[in-house]
Amino acid sequence: MRKQLLTYTKWFFILQLCFIVFGTISCLLPNESIKENIVHSVEMYNDEHAYPQYLIREPAHQADNFTDYLIMNMIYNTSPHKPFKYLLFPQWYYSNENSLDATIHINLGIQKKMHEPNFIYGRYWHGSSFAYRWLFITSDLSGVRWINFLICSVVIFAFVAALSRNIRKPEMYLLLIGMVFVNYYLILMSLQFTPVFLIAMIGSITLLKNNNQQKRVDVLFLILGSLTSYFDLLTAPVITLGIPLLVWVACQGAVVDWFQKFKTIVGYSLLWFFGYLLTWMFKWLLIFIFTDYSITKEIAEKIEERAGVWHSSRIDVILDNITMLNLVPLSIILIGLLILVVIYFNRKGIQKALLFLAIACIPLLWLFATANHAEIHSWFTYRSLWVTVSGLFLTVVSLIRWSDIKFPFFAKKVNV
Repeated sequence: MRKQLLTYTKWFFILQLCFIVFGTISCLLPNESIKENIVHSVEMYNDEHAYPQYLIREPAHQADNFTDYLIMNMIYNTSPHKPFKYLLFPQWYYSNENSLDATIHINLGIQKKMHEPNFIYGRYWHGSSFAYRWLFITSDLSGVRWINFLICSVVIFAFVAALSRNIRKPEMYLLLIGMVFVNYYLILMSLQFTPVFLIAMIGSITLLKNNNQQKRVDVLFLILGSLTSYFDLLTAPVITLGIPLLVWVACQGAVVDWFQKFKTIVGYSLLWFFGYLLTWMFKWLLIFIFTDYSITKEIAEKIEERAGVWHSSRIDVILDNITMLNLVPLSIILIGLLILVVIYFNRKGIQKALLFLAIACIPLLWLFATANHAEIHSWFTYRSLWVTVSGLFLTVVSLIRWSDIKFPFFAKKVNV
């Protein structure tokens, strides 16, 4: 046990050092070309709506240009002359004017209406803004969105390829269909939504590789939690835990020791949680040590606010997020699978089904705990339900005796 704790501690501090070095180097990048590309982006997209619904006029299909421009705002105002200051205190221009114009805030600085940034956002790491600085060296927003689309597409292809080699075909298809229900197409070109989905898929690919080589994967969950805390802005963080867990269970045999595997899932979840929470707290500790900013007061207020409830109950918040999903086709798929369960019931799959069901509950617990945030931003926090949707599908699919069903596209992988 002591050796394990030392290993986890070592990995945690290595990660924090990497985060500081990466953020500092990103702040030191030459600002001229970055600012030019951001100014060009704002000129090009000056009339872009803050929350557009591009294809389908529903909140669940809403993009978050407001936060994308907030990220650009922080990038624009980062100075290579004081890298550590901007590592701890990302800053931007903020207008009190109530407007749905996505560019209104950053224009305050670009048009010289305000000399200095007037807003500090210290409680997050904002790792995504450090990463996107590298892309804005050579590209404007159009180019960055295209590069984002390319990277996401390649990772999705790699994710599908890794799944197809390692888990049964029905499980692979239903895991991917779950991603469709959270409207993944919006993620491909969103600066804000991208990080957690990339971390979840790359983490799953790494898990499959380590699992095949019989390497330990416990440290991986600590790393995934820490990376999520660094890069994400509280969008749908638990998918970086839930999706790799679903993949891990899918890799197990048809008959499993439920209690032993459940303890492993709890252990991996705790490692993810500690990586997530302690990385956040490490940022706060740096601010507390090196500045006189009252970070503890801000954190206490925000935790109380985000963990509270705004207008409705916690159960109502969960239901609001669930209704963001397209429930009609989801119900049709579940009913179809349940019919197959009745006809081809697989008693041997009960314990594995219970593991999938336990993982499917993780986003519901998260939404319950962060009710205020999940109520205000249900139009993007619902994406954590990818884990719940796919978890439910995989729960039911484990109870089907697929070897008795003659589907040509399942034949090679189904041996149950």
